[in-house]
Amino acid sequence: MTNRDFEYEVAFSFAAQDEAIATQLNDLISDRLQTFIYSERQKEIAGRDGQEAFSEVYAVKARLVVVLYRATWGQTPWTRVEMDAIKNRSLNDGWDFTVFIPTEAKPSVPPWLPKTRLWVGLERWGAEGAAAVIEARATECGADIREETIKERAARHERKEALRQKQRQFVNSDVGVNAARGAYASVKAANPARTMSVRPRWHNAKTARRHRHAQPLHSLTFPGLRACKSGPDFRRDVCRARGGGCGFGRECDAMTLNVFDQNALYHAHLHACFAAVREGFPHLAVGEIVEPPHDWFDAALARQVAMHLMVTEFKWPKRRVVETENRSREAINRALRMVDARLGSLRFAAHYRTMALRARALITLQTTAEEEVA
Repeated sequence: MTNRDFEYEVAFSFAAQDEAIATQLNDLISDRLQTFIYSERQKEIAGRDGQEAFSEVYAVKARLVVVLYRATWGQTPWTRVEMDAIKNRSLNDGWDFTVFIPTEAKPSVPPWLPKTRLWVGLERWGAEGAAAVIEARATECGADIREETIKERAARHERKEALRQKQRQFVNSDVGVNAARGAYASVKAANPARTMSVRPRWHNAKTARRHRHAQPLHSLTFPGLRACKSGPDFRRDVCRARGGGCGFGRECDAMTLNVFDQNALYHAHLHACFAAVREGFPHLAVGEIVEPPHDWFDAALARQVAMHLMVTEFKWPKRRVVETENRSREAINRALRMVDARLGSLRFAAHYRTMALRARALITLQTTAEEEVA
């Protein structure tokens, strides 16, 4: 397979529900690999027999085929054509030309796929981790990865920022809020024992008025994530390890934070980062991450990851981190460089992505506190 010439390095096959995921993955690799995704290649196959055109892409023209799998894939007319082409090709090429990525909450793969065939967990790896796996598999199959130009990289970051802007607008819209409430209701109905309330439990009306702008620090257990370990006891451990004075006051025990208080917001993000890193390094105690013992390289790395999350994920200025953590600028810069270098490893990058997602999951927006007060 590596000696053949292919028109496309990567072709995506997916059901209509997964077009957004396919587009995101395609955008992450299309600047370095020639890709095929139907929504962007319609003009190339327009006017031809659809069944023949699709069969050629997945059976002959694509070096690597990425299948975003859900139960309905292979049951619709067009995905059935793609599935048949992939299965027929496997008779000659085996299954090395495929990458399966389950997209449903409970991951599954086709029953006819060999049991020994590995698949990529999208929930664990995230879109960027999955894109890195796709790129690595394409390289193994003989694809030539070309370097991005500065212009292409700038365009990719511009598209990424535009997508984030749309996501922020959706989250802050009435449609987004209603969707979040519906999703929470579904999670709570499916597993009420592991789902905590998304509303703070105010003691009385006076306390409610005083905290009307407060929001819970970590009030929801998300599907696919382990049970939260950053409750009041954990935060008190962090406070003790850092010498006390976390900035929360009583709010540290009440699991609330005032979003207009930058000091409290900083420490909320810091607690979330330490909690996520603690789950990523389960053999370490909280104090060993906050203040790594001498020559404990794993503890030092864990703290460096926490600082990296603060700067890159939560966008805190390095100067603020230097001042609050009482560290030298060189120490913070060294931590950032160290983690950036380690992110070159796909396995570490995937583990880092899990911790980043966990840290963000621990900071959940409380949208109904003011309505409750009213």
